[in-house]
Amino acid sequence: MVSPLMCTGVMLPRSKNESLVTVWLPVVIGLFLSVAARLDAGAAWQLSLPQNPKKTRSDFVVRLDYRGMVTGGYQRIRVHVTPRVNPFNTERRLAFALSYGKPGTSDSRVLTVRQTVVLPAGSPGTVETIHVPAGSGYPPSVRVSEDGREHESLRYIGNGRWGGRLSGNLSLPRVLIVDSDTPDGSRRNTWLQTWPADQLQRRSLPDFRNLMKSILGHRWGTANGYYNNRWGAKYASAFLQPTTDAVLLRTVEQHGGLEVLHPVDLPERWIGYSAYDLVFVSFPDLRMLVEQDPVRWRALRTWVATGPALCVYETGTAGKPLARLASLERLLGLSTLVPDEAEEPAFRGWRVPLREDFSRADSPFRLANRTMNSAVEFQYGVVRPIPRPPTSRRRSSSKPVLDMTQIPPDPFADRRSLEERRAAAMFVYRDLSLGRVVALANPEGFPGTPESWWWLFHTLSPRSRGAGVGAFATQRLTWMGRHGAGVTAEYWNWLIPGVGLPPVTTFLVIISLFVIVIGPVNYWLLRRTKRLHLLLVTVPLGAVLVTSTLLLYAIFSDGFGVRSRVRSLTHVDQRAGVAVSWSRQTYYASVAPSQGLVFPSSATVYPIMPGG
Repeated sequence: MVSPLMCTGVMLPRSKNESLVTVWLPVVIGLFLSVAARLDAGAAWQLSLPQNPKKTRSDFVVRLDYRGMVTGGYQRIRVHVTPRVNPFNTERRLAFALSYGKPGTSDSRVLTVRQTVVLPAGSPGTVETIHVPAGSGYPPSVRVSEDGREHESLRYIGNGRWGGRLSGNLSLPRVLIVDSDTPDGSRRNTWLQTWPADQLQRRSLPDFRNLMKSILGHRWGTANGYYNNRWGAKYASAFLQPTTDAVLLRTVEQHGGLEVLHPVDLPERWIGYSAYDLVFVSFPDLRMLVEQDPVRWRALRTWVATGPALCVYETGTAGKPLARLASLERLLGLSTLVPDEAEEPAFRGWRVPLREDFSRADSPFRLANRTMNSAVEFQYGVVRPIPRPPTSRRRSSSKPVLDMTQIPPDPFADRRSLEERRAAAMFVYRDLSLGRVVALANPEGFPGTPESWWWLFHTLSPRSRGAGVGAFATQRLTWMGRHGAGVTAEYWNWLIPGVGLPPVTTFLVIISLFVIVIGPVNYWLLRRTKRLHLLLVTVPLGAVLVTSTLLLYAIFSDGFGVRSRVRSLTHVDQRAGVAVSWSRQTYYASVAPSQGLVFPSSATVYPIMPGG
């Protein structure tokens, strides 16, 4: 068994309800990241067990729901357990096993997450969150057992597809915006279905449309000069009409790379953020989170320490940008970069972006956004159709909203001078363990301009102007870039050299000697001794001997133990009391462990499968 894994770990105190990730894989390469929630808003996938409660007897009613991104990072599945009739007189402990694997595959390619849910005596119900690795487009199979006995009525074999929002392009940043003006919990679902009449013109949410346009390019608003393609009609209509909170939230529901959450809906564990690359939050909301919800704040801070970026806006006023840097340092628990007795320098020692990067015309994500036979010109986030002869004008099955000669006015066009635009887009940044904290000078942060967002992206992931743009060129900004590989991209590069491979040379030598000895040599010796009838004995006996030799060679060369190949990087933040470890681990076991590979709940584990 060869097992390569991508892992990240954070050393934190162990939680009361420990959950374990168990992997059964014949060959698993992985990335491991270890670091020693509640999500009420908008469940996109729901499962109720038993599936037919009227015909199936069960002591429990179980409901699982999920909202979020299906690819990259971890998914948060909320498990609701209630008694079917009356509360129980004794405590009940249910062991949940959520298994992931493409339907039709064998158990050797299954990843299983196990967690125990405790229903106290007399309780009307309980809710727990199970974090499971993402990456499969299929929902999990669910098995529930109690005292070693499975509740067959609560069994579910995963099939079909997730109802969640797929965000398959891991080479583009996935953004989370935290805002206290967002409807929280189930109120968000209610508002999305029927927006309150007195809130129709509500304009309190950050206008993120320019941010997403700078990431997605022409795919956000247009495609080849039309707004009537599959995605363009949704995004372009939302982009051009006046902004309201109703429009913005509906846009969030249609886009898999963006999420907007109320602070109370944030994860309580850092791995709940592992699907995101950038988090934006205002200074007042960050202060409220730190002071009123230390559990969720610690989860967010720990996530930033693993390598992504936290962007804080409203860090100043219109008259004095970045005036709250000192307060932000105290809020985040950051050390002071300059001595207190020294004259306070500009920006308190925080790093400033390169001025020349503000006017760069190359998108950090131009390769990921490039499409075949595209008839658009993309510069500073503005899409302009390339003129074509009238005969080459494209047709569509539906009536086009915009043709090749019509260019809509840019609602975010900035008519100020270059220096004025650069001053308005100013920001500073500094390290937080392996991650970054960015303070935006713009008092409101949003909507910004495409060139201001590109300035931020170029700064967080610097590269030369002539460098190629690929999945790994924007390392800090994307999930694929930070993890160094896709889930299946580099399997064969991480095997243990010379271990677990067939002994080709030895096999050829032994089989050649076998053919020579069992054939002409054996025949010549038996004929010389006039015992040719013994060929019926010597040939099969020789075959058994050679086969046994190969088997014994494999056993003694590979052994029965476990061999490993680990490359790791550990960062210790003594001030914060957090240590972050990134590692790539490859294990080889000639006999697969009966319990698989088991990892603690403070670590993210991504198996790398062959075939990618």
